[in-house]
Amino acid sequence: MAGRGGRRAARDPGAPSRFRLPPSRLRWRCPLKAIPADPPSGPENTVGQDRALEALRLGLDVRAPGYNIFVSGISGTGRTTTVLHMVKELAPSCPVPRDRAYVHNFAAPERPRLLTLHAGRASELRRDLEELGALLRRILPASLEDREFHRRRDEILRRAAAEEKRLLEEFRAPLAAAGFALLEISGEGVKRLEIHPLVDGEPVPPDRWRDLAAEGRIPREAFEAGEAKLLELRRELAQVLRRDREIARDMNREVGAVLQEAVRGALAGAFEDLRARWTEASVRSHLAAVEADVLEHIVPLAREAAGGEDEGEGRLRLYGVHVLVDRRGLRGCPVVHETAPTVAGLFGNVERRPVGPGVFVADHTTIRAGSLLEADGGFIVLSAEDVFADPEVARHFRRVLKHRRLEIRSVDGSQGAPGPGLAPEAIDLDVKVILVGDWRAYELLYRASHEFAETFRVKADFEPDMDVSLRNLRHFLRVAGRIARKAGALPVSREGYAAIAEEGVRSSGRQGKITARFSDVGEVLREADYWARREGAKEIGGPHVLRAVDRMAERSRLTERRIQDLIDREILLIETSGSRVGRVNGLSVYDLGYYAFGKPTVITASTGVGLAGIINVEREARLSGGIYDKGVLIIAGWLRRTFAQNRPLSLTASVCFEQSYAGVDGDSASVAEVAALVSELSGVPVDQGVAVTGSLNQHGYVQPIGGVNEKIEGFFEVCGRRGLTGTQGVVIPRANAGDLMLSPAVVEACAAGRFSVWAVARVEEALTLLLG
Repeated sequence: MAGRGGRRAARDPGAPSRFRLPPSRLRWRCPLKAIPADPPSGPENTVGQDRALEALRLGLDVRAPGYNIFVSGISGTGRTTTVLHMVKELAPSCPVPRDRAYVHNFAAPERPRLLTLHAGRASELRRDLEELGALLRRILPASLEDREFHRRRDEILRRAAAEEKRLLEEFRAPLAAAGFALLEISGEGVKRLEIHPLVDGEPVPPDRWRDLAAEGRIPREAFEAGEAKLLELRRELAQVLRRDREIARDMNREVGAVLQEAVRGALAGAFEDLRARWTEASVRSHLAAVEADVLEHIVPLAREAAGGEDEGEGRLRLYGVHVLVDRRGLRGCPVVHETAPTVAGLFGNVERRPVGPGVFVADHTTIRAGSLLEADGGFIVLSAEDVFADPEVARHFRRVLKHRRLEIRSVDGSQGAPGPGLAPEAIDLDVKVILVGDWRAYELLYRASHEFAETFRVKADFEPDMDVSLRNLRHFLRVAGRIARKAGALPVSREGYAAIAEEGVRSSGRQGKITARFSDVGEVLREADYWARREGAKEIGGPHVLRAVDRMAERSRLTERRIQDLIDREILLIETSGSRVGRVNGLSVYDLGYYAFGKPTVITASTGVGLAGIINVEREARLSGGIYDKGVLIIAGWLRRTFAQNRPLSLTASVCFEQSYAGVDGDSASVAEVAALVSELSGVPVDQGVAVTGSLNQHGYVQPIGGVNEKIEGFFEVCGRRGLTGTQGVVIPRANAGDLMLSPAVVEACAAGRFSVWAVARVEEALTLLLG
């Protein structure tokens, strides 16, 4: 039917066929001759990523500071797989890095010393020091049982005891005459000497003595004199006790000297052997410190060894070597793929070990390496999103890369922040860091800090797709074959491979490209295998692939089905036959992120005499985005250029997306809006069986848009549910013809003459198809 008083213009009979695209241009077909009878399983490498691979090789080969690598691209393109493959190929030719170990620092126990040794030497040093500990546990208890040692020790003890007794007797002798007594007080397992005043010949505690004086039972003059005498005696007792401690120290020193003399031969030989085996200055320095400490603490060490104390406790533990990174047996340099970076996991930690109920201590043996240290001298691969999602990890990461030094500290597990405790010596790092992320992450990091560009000088961009050359196509199919075999899927037929390739082209969004997101290819193959097995087939064929693609989409079609239901029930008013003045079927894409689909949208125009120009209804309602508003302004420019060259354009018009209550953006409806305006101005009705999409410039050229396949298929479904008439179709920009990968159903309908796709380069051509 025609709109208000409009009449249908005579359609140019040659126009539809002139702009109609043949079925062969609606979908790229994979040539079966390009598919071997059984595509061999391809290696796990990458094709179509020559620029990225060249950048990767540069970054991997250059060992200068700052030549870390940021690998950019969307997930599923094989970024991480390719990086790991390349570094694992390169690693065997790299030099083996050195071992890292920590030992006790006898001069500053809170700062464990770092030892850097040739690969495998750290474990040898640990073994040698363990043997030294075993020697001490063997010879020290034996020396304590030696008869001569007992004789000389007992003599020293007797002399010391006699001297202590003499001191106390000399101090105690005049006390009674002065009115005081020296008592030995026991409490809480500790004995101490105290001076007590005598009252009526009996010693009383000083506090009780003061109470008696306060009660008047002791004359004031006698109390004051006694108080002064008590202070004097306490000072003398302190000197006696100080001398007693000196006697004890001298005794221990003499006993130690006797014990040293007993074991000196064995110890000297052991340390001489160690010095002969170890020429490194750092190791010799540590051995000298160990020897001095053993001799200084020979008596407590002997008691510890004789008491059978756990080898993990006591002073002997201090002599052990804690190997943090052991490169024994490593061929080349290490490759680490860190998938869960935390402060402790990436940078290391100083843990605490229990030594009693509720008591924990940290020493050089509780230091733990992180993955950065594990990768020292080699490569570490991380996700940029994982690293920078945690502010603490990101802060430490930036500092380590900037200074190329690692400081391992205790980490509070609840907060991920450094806690108090040991401060081991810093470690100089030489590690190639490879971050994997998308372009947004790179841009954010680049803009956030100039240091990022200085530490990541190489950027390798992975393309989401590649050219459909014969070489790339064959490689694509080889990788698809490898994925199928790895998944344990049924063999894939030639038609199955062709369907996979065609789906890969559709995923890329253009006929001349094929997707490089092999993770998506694998998903399709796994589901196609499911449908093939369900049918009892012996191989995966083309129909199985198509069914897998359709079923995967169907799981996300809830919103699409709801909108289609509204159209079917005529709640959303869409006409697909007849003609209307000022009304055009535009096409919209609903992109949900995980799924996109197209549906027609009614665009109407209303015109009248005036000077207001075009009124943007969506903008007035604050429902439009900036790009849509720009598109409306471009339409106004086209109208002026076309109709207002000789006289002013006296026009007030409005354009509107009918039944649209959400935001609208984009300029792909520009051609449809022009058609609605021209129809309204001329009174010529628009064919409702034809939908249109396309962007417009001010000179009337139709520009490409996105989502062309989804838009065509969306209108096709609406028409198909009502019955195809043979006159229905979609007008698209000619520049989008190379993007077409329409579903087989649409292609078949077009081949049968029941539906059409027209491609135009100018708005006048679109108007010819829409208005006749």
